[in-house]
Amino acid sequence: MNIRKTFKVVAESAALLALPIIFESFVQPRVDEKIPSSDEIVSLSSVSDSLKAVDDSDVVFIAEVMPAFPGGDTALMNYINKNVNYPEAAKENDLHGKVYVQFIINVNGEVANPLVARGVDPILDKEAIRVVQSMPKWTPGMQRGKPVKVSYVVPVTF
Repeated sequence: MNIRKTFKVVAESAALLALPIIFESFVQPRVDEKIPSSDEIVSLSSVSDSLKAVDDSDVVFIAEVMPAFPGGDTALMNYINKNVNYPEAAKENDLHGKVYVQFIINVNGEVANPLVARGVDPILDKEAIRVVQSMPKWTPGMQRGKPVKVSYVVPVTF
């Protein structure tokens, strides 16, 4: 047997033999470790009761139910493609690429605060913002049964 293979087998065997010892040191309480009494144990219900409800002013990035464009994601991309007007100055300068626009879908489903997260050129960035601002109302995102503000990003391709 090759010396490298022999060393590898010995190293793997040693690691496997050490696992129970390592595991035991984490699982078994040490002698000097105090075991909590029933009064000191925190119940899960008290922890969940103490969690704050989502504030109306909070913006979430991932909601239990994400906002939905009327007709779904395919309809959203079709809307963007249909409503983008490629600026003449951008055509003349052969500008193209993807502009990523970040915005908030508020509790009423309206688009708010659009901004360019990653731009290509100010001419294209301005058009991407215009298209996003012109979108119809969405179905708002939901968290714990209540509508919440959700941050959203869409690509606008030129």
